[in-house]
Amino acid sequence: MPSVPPNASEPPLDQVFPLRMDKLRMRHLRLLDQVACHGSLSAAAQQIGMSQPGATKMLQELEEAFGCQLIERSVKGGVLTVTGTHVLDRLRVALHAIGTARAATHSSQALPLVRLGMIPLVGIHALTQVIAAMRAENQKLHIQIKLGTVDALIKGLKDGDVDGVVGFLDETNTSDTASKLKVVPLWEERLVLVAAKTHALAQNKKVSLKVTGACDWVLMSKGSATRHALESLFFNAGLLPPPPCIETDSFHIALSLVAGSDMLTVVPESAFRQYQSQVTVLKTEGGFPTTRLVFMTLAGGRTLPSVEWLSQRFTAYAQSVARG
Repeated sequence: MPSVPPNASEPPLDQVFPLRMDKLRMRHLRLLDQVACHGSLSAAAQQIGMSQPGATKMLQELEEAFGCQLIERSVKGGVLTVTGTHVLDRLRVALHAIGTARAATHSSQALPLVRLGMIPLVGIHALTQVIAAMRAENQKLHIQIKLGTVDALIKGLKDGDVDGVVGFLDETNTSDTASKLKVVPLWEERLVLVAAKTHALAQNKKVSLKVTGACDWVLMSKGSATRHALESLFFNAGLLPPPPCIETDSFHIALSLVAGSDMLTVVPESAFRQYQSQVTVLKTEGGFPTTRLVFMTLAGGRTLPSVEWLSQRFTAYAQSVARG
């Protein structure tokens, strides 16, 4: 087991839970989730296999336990109150955690299970170093690596599908999202403009943004940190950003398409390195900004010792990069 001690500043569980919360069962938690999904208490009761009166009694017990109104009922059904929505956000994490705890009992050699979210291609070298440290220190972990976009991974973190995420977090993320996360800064990633080595612009020492704007582009999806950085660069130069010919959430796809065509794309430098035998970096006026990778976990709760260990090892890698 990882040797990281639990946070001593956190109160023991018997101080967190009032006595009346001990009466809650799994069905109570699922009831609130089903009301949110189906919009009525009767439909929720049917989904979890109980009577309407039984569901009504469960709702009363839930609201007594949390000390507030969770569902607003009407002739049209029932909707969660604002407080009910906040409570459900946390309960969904708890429900997923219980499911994960059960799954962990069936993992190989009963090792501590860690579900780590990562962006494809970005941070692979760091992950290699972290796994090497795990082997050297004889840390016994069962790591499931889940790939996805930053938005999808953050949603997975909030829903309890992943335990930690290595990804970008910048002004494209809402303050509401950021407030729910514990963020540990890692290293900076420089964005680079990429073309096939056979591209007509590849022979130029430097190309203007105006010229690149006339080319066809493979761009990351609207709202992503990479897309936002590209658009900001063009706007700041007094130019309209290029429209995409192809949009994707995958750096893999973007680089593969650019390698075999006359299109351009923008990706983090670490992603480019995986394809540098097929593509090249085009230098432009002003250059692209850097983005910072971070290690994210949910705020307001206990971090698993195994997840804390991973966070510390990614941080150690980032510090070694900074030292050069």
